[in-house]
Amino acid sequence: MKIEVSAFDIAQRFIGISETAGTVANPQILAMLRLDQAWPEGDEVAWCSAFCNYIAWLLRLPRSKSLRARSWLGIGQAVDDAP
Repeated sequence: MKIEVSAFDIAQRFIGISETAGTVANPQILAMLRLDQAWPEGDEVAWCSAFCNYIAWLLRLPRSKSLRARSWLGIGQAVDDAP
């Protein structure tokens, strides 16, 4: 029996994750940030792209390997005339 898991299914498991106030960073967010970049010292860095890269990494999907949100414009294929 093969079970299909989507990126959305995995992403839902992270609902509620947030930055930690003060000098201590949320270790989950820090792990996402450091997957492709060594410099983040805390979770105050915008982590939207890091989150997408982490989910893609878990599912072995193509990723941008960048913390820049716009880096995702170069991933995947354009869809013409989407419904």
